Amino acid sequence: MILAHAIDGHGPERILLLHDWLADATEYDAAIPYFDLAALTLARVDLPGYGGSRAHAVRGVDAATLDADVLAVADDLKWSSFHLVAHSMSTVIAQRLARSAPLRLASLTLVTPATPGMRYPDAIVDSLRAVGLDPSRRHEAFASRWGARLSPRWLEWKLERWAACSDPKAVAAYVDLFARADLPTTRADARIPVLAITGADDAPHFACAAVEPAIRAVYPDAIVEVCPGAGHYPMQEMPPLFASLVERFVRANALARV
Repeated sequence: MILAHAIDGHGPERILLLHDWLADATEYDAAIPYFDLAALTLARVDLPGYGGSRAHAVRGVDAATLDADVLAVADDLKWSSFHLVAHSMSTVIAQRLARSAPLRLASLTLVTPATPGMRYPDAIVDSLRAVGLDPSRRHEAFASRWGARLSPRWLEWKLERWAACSDPKAVAAYVDLFARADLPTTRADARIPVLAITGADDAPHFACAAVEPAIRAVYPDAIVEVCPGAGHYPMQEMPPLFASLVERFVRANALARV
């Protein structure tokens, strides 16, 4: 079964977008109106256990399994090559694809990414799994992070969307994907253009000061952009700027035409 995906636009530049742990592909909804949909075609993919793929069996959250699921969407769309945009949790999938299928990727945009070498302590992993399994624990877990800088209603809305779009068992399972990522820290052989977008107000381990050296150690020519006024969700907190950063990078690395 092919993962559910929504298509926006009809342009020649093909972009596949992957979501994070707290949302399905609708997390990009606010940014879609700000893309040039005559020049771009966007495919927003719901990972197994989320959104339209909620009934899709979570065959495993190891990168190889999810890589195959994502590439199957591109194959179904008959996209031999494409730009890949991934957010947070799914940047693990994206960085693995850059190693396993580099010829498929015209460019790679990593939004508030998991970085090579980053691993969570066991106690945090266990806590996150528990939060994933039990939606009633999520407000307490995230109130201190999002309830102060942004409005309380933002936090409520995020938690409501998360509960509505995802299977708790899948949410808990995905913790191992990003908390035990074990991403390669050696320089990548393939010279895929890479853009990393960080939020100026994100948590320290997702901030530019942490992301830039870790990403550039693997992708020396990577571009790192800081989205002012945004935390972990630039596509929702600053959608016009987010769309501009992604589109400008995609246009600068246009797909080869035969």
